Amino acid sequence: MIEVPELLSVVFTLRYKGEEDPDRPLPHWWGKAVHALVLDIINQASPEKAEEIHDAPSGPPPFTASTLIGYRRDYGLSKDEEYRVRVTTLNQEVSGYLLPELGGGRLSAGADLTLDYLPFRIETVDWQGDVHPWAGSATYQALGAKWLSAEENPPRRVGFTFTSPTCFKSGGKYTPIPTASLIFHSLLLQWNEYAPITFPEDVRRYVEECLSLRRYKLSSRKVTLGKKFHRTGGVGKVTFVATHFDRYWLSVLHALAEYSLFAGVGKSTALGLGQARKIG
Repeated sequence: MIEVPELLSVVFTLRYKGEEDPDRPLPHWWGKAVHALVLDIINQASPEKAEEIHDAPSGPPPFTASTLIGYRRDYGLSKDEEYRVRVTTLNQEVSGYLLPELGGGRLSAGADLTLDYLPFRIETVDWQGDVHPWAGSATYQALGAKWLSAEENPPRRVGFTFTSPTCFKSGGKYTPIPTASLIFHSLLLQWNEYAPITFPEDVRRYVEECLSLRRYKLSSRKVTLGKKFHRTGGVGKVTFVATHFDRYWLSVLHALAEYSLFAGVGKSTALGLGQARKIG
């Protein structure tokens, strides 16, 4: 029996099976469709859990979902193209709902699935990180121990790549700029919500006082999530450097940075925003 990991990042390669319909408008953004697919998987195993997630007024969700990666609205859908979606889970309970579907179930290679009422076939599934750099599995203990128990000192630099628009809510306003404070506040909130061992809130003080922007290559992008629901987020890369070295705090920051592969960063990560991972 496969042990259920606390953290999963699954990359699905898809191929479109339908015909072009000029009278049917295609989604601007597929994050809501992938979100609905994940909720449906959870609902089949536990209607109570699905309802709890759906009705949660706020707080970090226990999974993330990407948009349809590789889709360009100007070109529509093509049977000749391969597309990808990515789903991550942040606790063992939700991983336990998803994992059985990856081998012989609704989310296994060769299975058909529907996104926004449109038919796709799953070509490949990767969740062990052997093929795709955005796939993988882990535990909170392993992520923390990798850095906190390492013999070598952690690097002063820590960086991120954001491949979908990433935004934050601060002071009652949304901002598309991924500052060190906003990034690590988001990751710390997620970690302490689901990890069996929490990190101290003082990590935020270290970030604010000792982390400096070293380099960035960012642009803004607007996403339409609904008729009156829009978000503008940053995409690109950003690197920070510690102006004051502290082994413990830097180890925590690197562990949180690796956690971004699973947790995403910022708001609306369950709708495809904030797809991120550590670089460097």
